[in-house]
Amino acid sequence: MSRKDVPDLMETTDEVIEQSRSHILNRRGTFDIARELVESNPELLMEHIFSKIVVLRCEFCYSKNAFEYHACSNEFDEVPEGEEIPRYFVEFTRDEDNAVSARFFADNTVRKEIL
Repeated sequence: MSRKDVPDLMETTDEVIEQSRSHILNRRGTFDIARELVESNPELLMEHIFSKIVVLRCEFCYSKNAFEYHACSNEFDEVPEGEEIPRYFVEFTRDEDNAVSARFFADNTVRKEIL
């Protein structure tokens, strides 16, 4: 690689970073995680939740006994500028091999399934 190739690589890297940044920052959501789960099994959360999100804000809500997270993630739907940020729920499942997985689903998804 010659020196003249380096600026082209840097420009490409900057473009990729900017595309990725703008994409994930438009995928915002809020969700709660019970304090008990944070205290009892942080490794589970690290592996299945926090490895998939960028936390923008976290606040403990005494009334819910839960941490409320505001985050960006490719797991969330894109939110157009000016629209309300959706609330998600986290669902943990265990398969027949005892492997744990987690998924986010939107609050309105639950309403649709219930109705």
